[in-house]
Amino acid sequence: MQGNEAVSSLISAMESIRIEIDRLKLEAVVIIRGGGAQLDLDCFDDYRLAAAMANFPLPIFTGIGHERDETVADLVAHTRLKTPTAVAEFLLSGFREFEENLTMLLQRLDRSTRQQLRAEENRIHQYSLRAKSLSANRISLEKEKVKNQAMHISLTAKNQFRNQYATLENLEKSLKKNLTLFLIKQSEKLSNTENLLRQLEPSSILKRGYSRTEYAGKPIHLTSVKLGDQIETITQSQKNQQYNH
Repeated sequence: MQGNEAVSSLISAMESIRIEIDRLKLEAVVIIRGGGAQLDLDCFDDYRLAAAMANFPLPIFTGIGHERDETVADLVAHTRLKTPTAVAEFLLSGFREFEENLTMLLQRLDRSTRQQLRAEENRIHQYSLRAKSLSANRISLEKEKVKNQAMHISLTAKNQFRNQYATLENLEKSLKKNLTLFLIKQSEKLSNTENLLRQLEPSSILKRGYSRTEYAGKPIHLTSVKLGDQIETITQSQKNQQYNH
């Protein structure tokens, strides 16, 4: 990297890189030199190169390969290293550090995830125990409620049965009483009718001093008696036969 065209070549290469940043997904630019005379370092002190490096959108690493002198390009670079080998070691160390950090983050994420999972498992277990306890309490309350309702229904049924039984007993007593009174009244009616019938018997009438006159075995008022017919008069003590004159 030397001669009058060195600066233009470097700037042109940087512009080509700028165009391909998004497509190639570039993240940094490395400027290195494989060795040469001290005069070959003059291009790295050029203002145009320094301005292009300062305004470049990606970080630039330099490994120009000199020990004593410092160029303007080293001053405007993101990171200045001595040699190309040093640049490679720096990049690799960054990769290793990134990988170590990534591994550490993954471990922390794994540990945090496991802790979170254990915490959630414990929480779910607590919720499960609580749900079981609440369910058991609820079931116990419902059983007690059903038991109380059953006792209430049984007690109500017994009370209704007792009331109905008492009502039936009272009805039975009333029926017996009314039936007794009815039988007594009917018996009295029969007795009165019997007495009345006895009083209407001919023998009873005769005992009271009356007599009965018959013609041909029939009461005289129910027949037509003519002169000369024989009639019969009956008293309590005798029968008298007479002729109708």
